[in-house]
Amino acid sequence: LANNRNKVNLIFLSKSSHVNLLSRFKKFFNFKIIFENHQDKAFVKAIKSSDLTYVVSPQVYEKVKDKKVILWNYHYPVREDLFKIRKTFKTKDQYTLGYVGSLNPEKGLDILLKSLQSLKNFRLKIIGGNEKQISRFKLLAKNHHLENRIIFTGFLPQGKIANALKEVDILVAPFKRTQ
Repeated sequence: LANNRNKVNLIFLSKSSHVNLLSRFKKFFNFKIIFENHQDKAFVKAIKSSDLTYVVSPQVYEKVKDKKVILWNYHYPVREDLFKIRKTFKTKDQYTLGYVGSLNPEKGLDILLKSLQSLKNFRLKIIGGNEKQISRFKLLAKNHHLENRIIFTGFLPQGKIANALKEVDILVAPFKRTQ
């Protein structure tokens, strides 16, 4: 930033504490902060300190909406009720792996599909993705002879995810190192 003081620099942040800290130096280093709030909490101080905020939670948007706050309903917001699901892990003939999120290449699902070939007593439930992404993965699954072991739900509203996870034994996030 010091080397680019004569330019307007944009900093993208997803942690409110980082926004609060760096906002003190905006004028000195000539940068603007774009805050992407991925949670169901309204970080009011960070939202006020940023130059533009994207929120993924409609509830947060309703609390803080103004001209510099945009509701971006592409992601699922992190909600604590999703973590309250408790299952007793039991030995069984077939286990279900679960994935929740977008099907973008950097998410590592292609690696997960390849791994599934050697995990004979596992199937995979993928929650998320649009029709084009799902079609691509269905073709990959067919090429790996896994089409009967993968369940695609497509995008689900936040309120339906917990129910869709009931049959999942292990939730995975196979992100690539660049994610």
